[in-house]
Amino acid sequence: MVTTNATTGVWSAAWGPYPGAAATSAEEALSPSDGGTWQDWQEWSTGSPLPDDYDSTVSPVELLGGKSLPTSSGVKIRQVNYMDEEKMELSLMMTFKVAWSDVRLQGLSKSWVPVPSHLLWLPPFRFGKSVIAAKEARSSGSTQAAAGSSNVSTPSDGGHSSSVSTWLSPDGQVSHSMARELRVQCPVDLHRFPVDTQECLVELHAYGGTVFELSVTEDVPSPLSIDLTNVQSQYVVTGTLIKASVNSIRGQDLPCEYFSQKCSTKRDADLCAAMRYCDTSGGQCQQCAAYIGNCRTVPTNCSAPSDSSPRSYSTLEVGIHLQRRLPYFIFRFYIPTTIAVVVSWMAFWIHHTDSSPRVFMGTVTYLVMEKRERSFFLYPLQQISYTRAIDVWYLGCLVFVVLAMLEFPLVHVLERTKGKGNKAKDCPKDPPVKIPRARQIGASATEVPSPSPAAPSKPCLYKKPAVLDSWARIVFPTAFAIFFVTYWMVLLIT
Repeated sequence: MVTTNATTGVWSAAWGPYPGAAATSAEEALSPSDGGTWQDWQEWSTGSPLPDDYDSTVSPVELLGGKSLPTSSGVKIRQVNYMDEEKMELSLMMTFKVAWSDVRLQGLSKSWVPVPSHLLWLPPFRFGKSVIAAKEARSSGSTQAAAGSSNVSTPSDGGHSSSVSTWLSPDGQVSHSMARELRVQCPVDLHRFPVDTQECLVELHAYGGTVFELSVTEDVPSPLSIDLTNVQSQYVVTGTLIKASVNSIRGQDLPCEYFSQKCSTKRDADLCAAMRYCDTSGGQCQQCAAYIGNCRTVPTNCSAPSDSSPRSYSTLEVGIHLQRRLPYFIFRFYIPTTIAVVVSWMAFWIHHTDSSPRVFMGTVTYLVMEKRERSFFLYPLQQISYTRAIDVWYLGCLVFVVLAMLEFPLVHVLERTKGKGNKAKDCPKDPPVKIPRARQIGASATEVPSPSPAAPSKPCLYKKPAVLDSWARIVFPTAFAIFFVTYWMVLLIT
């Protein structure tokens, strides 16, 4: 819910079901616990509680005497959809909460009341260049095109939406929520595919002296949270990033970054992903639905500006770090190709004279490699001109399979060479052993003289095919084991 400090105007949001977030109509959205009633909504829908001199086109900045308007901000990533790597686009659903103080609205209510957003002044917001399209997200799942592809400051239906997005407190605090479905352009790098990591950034710009104010407390350690149970992507969200900075409209000065925080969600990413459609009313599921993670606030050299300048604007930057889910590729690519390489070694145990089984074994393993190549070599369907990690693995396995196939022709050549050059009868044999015996004629025995040593013969190739197979049984598995370990060490450690 929304909490305020009437003295300092500090606003914070404990991310959970905010008033009106899970309803399709204002009547269903309101309950006494929210501080507003259906009668309040009907009364404010007419605009009668507003002062006669209130003008929604006049910014509170004009009433501050040149000071900027601090806008307490919070972001929740409600859904992460599939990434189209060919177009380099990621679909997201995000909710931006902003709150500011307007002295003209003080004392108009006794508690938090829902107010139609078209009746009040709203800060001028626009998304950055990375956002290709933005749609107003409805709680029922439907969407409606916003005014302009990236303009989020004006309700798309001219203010006649039945959803409750703006609330007003007795001390003039205005809390406004913007739920948007976004298509974001992400720079995809596939050098390490399929162990690649990607990063997508969403920028929200505020103009007219509005400054994003991000704060960290013990109860809310980060202004950014994410619903890890609703990640419907080929990636796992391993971290988030939120920044706030002031930029020059002319682009001459460097951005003044006055808030930066990084959060790691890798520890519970897989656990929360398995809890999709769970009951978010409590327990682990509730934590995963509004997950923050282990956060670290990065020190900055700038501070939030206090003066309003027409030559500057404030930027809220939200980043998502994604890591591809590897098990699919392990079971569909790495294990089949490894098995194909190992099966190709079975030919070394087939006798070198049995040509048909050895040719069949080599052909089958090569066709298996070709099938894997057709399935994954062009995945994803992005025209790239560099070598990916999966290409290195495939080419390495293909080399082992082809070498195993070429080993048989070499054995066959040696077999034929044996028949032409050194026949079996030409190979030297061990000389016969002659046992001298003593003749009984006479008192002394006479010994048979030993034969003279035979002349050296030319080398025999009769046994070399079998020797080559024996060496292949050792060399091929050893070389592949070295390739296997080196590949995964470089891929996972570096």
